[in-house]
Amino acid sequence: MTRGDQFTGQAQRAERAYSFALSPTVEWRDGYGTWWENTRPACMKPGQQVTLGLVNTEPVGDAPGRPVIVWLECARKPVPRYPIVTPAAPPSP
Repeated sequence: MTRGDQFTGQAQRAERAYSFALSPTVEWRDGYGTWWENTRPACMKPGQQVTLGLVNTEPVGDAPGRPVIVWLECARKPVPRYPIVTPAAPPSP
């Protein structure tokens, strides 16, 4: 992802879809809560729910103001729980 991706989504309780450009340097949090940067978000797949951190920019010169994605959060996943297993004692001779 060198130039960034573009995607369209429907915000909850929104009447219309919105399009955004996703910078290749956007910080993102995976489903387990770990923050990443300079990599493609693993959850950017069709139908996936994400939370976007947006900042509205002001117009400057000929550039129109628009929302800019400053972070992305993937849907939360439960943290795997593994039982603690105590090794059995070796058999007595």
